[in-house]
Amino acid sequence: MLASASCVSPQTAALLTFPRPQVQGPFASTLSVPEMLQIAQLPWGRADMRKPVYDIYMTAPDAADVSSGRVVNQSDKVTGFKVRKVRGHLGDRPGLDL
Repeated sequence: MLASASCVSPQTAALLTFPRPQVQGPFASTLSVPEMLQIAQLPWGRADMRKPVYDIYMTAPDAADVSSGRVVNQSDKVTGFKVRKVRGHLGDRPGLDL
């Protein structure tokens, strides 16, 4: 019997399992794939945020409004938060440097 071990973190495994977030907005083309993945990982380290990220709306080249949570029923709740790019990194509050 062979034992298998995963080489990815639970957060990365979840990102690979869920569909990628939809990226929209007037500056959607400015968001790179690594930046999109960085945003998608933000809720996984926080108990107060629903998972997964499903929508990223780019409001500026360095800012986005993000929605996360699994919406199955009309009454399901979601988490909304803003991210800003600071010193080349996207964080979930102004000044956060990941």
